Amino acid sequence: MQQRSNLTLRGDVNGRDEAADTARAFDTLLEHQQSLIRHLTDTATQLATSAEEMSAISQNISGLNDSISEVVSGAEQSSLASRDLAQLASGLQQQIQRFTA
Repeated sequence: MQQRSNLTLRGDVNGRDEAADTARAFDTLLEHQQSLIRHLTDTATQLATSAEEMSAISQNISGLNDSISEVVSGAEQSSLASRDLAQLASGLQQQIQRFTA
């Protein structure tokens, strides 16, 4: 068992003496260790899957932040263009009033 790390091997225990009781207790110990290792492996797999999902979510959020930044920048540029257009319209209105007065 030690050379192959095979926790599925069990002793052939048929007696009722102290050695058989010890062998049964050792088999039970191996069963518990095998169960624990199986549980740890499952948990590690779930953790790895969750980490991959969190990474994908983080990338999506980063992409959304980039999109929001682009929208804000576009809104700022639109606001500046609107202000410039308003100034031009005001200047044009003043010019028209000078010619019509």
